[in-house]
Amino acid sequence: MMPGETKKATYTIPIGPIHPALKEPIRLALSVDGEEIVDVDVFVGQVHRGIEWLGMNRNNPIQTIYLAERVCGICNICHPFAFVMAVEHATGITPPARAEYIRTIIAEM
Repeated sequence: MMPGETKKATYTIPIGPIHPALKEPIRLALSVDGEEIVDVDVFVGQVHRGIEWLGMNRNNPIQTIYLAERVCGICNICHPFAFVMAVEHATGITPPARAEYIRTIIAEM
């Protein structure tokens, strides 16, 4: 190395898991060379809980509704509605009009 030259090295700076304004937390690994970012590795899936496996191992679809409510804390109505509609469609069940009205009212709240 010549006088006046600086030795450059690439360092990895881990950041996270963070959740500033995102629905799910992410983790970043920044590779920096001096003050320049040369690479970013993004790691998602920090809250994977195996919901599909848990749902498949339930004895009764009614038990799975309670599990579907806990998939996401932000959208706890959407997942049970989607699950119930999928079960109704798969089994050929037509819900009564009253149930459709109640679902619409709850979804609009």
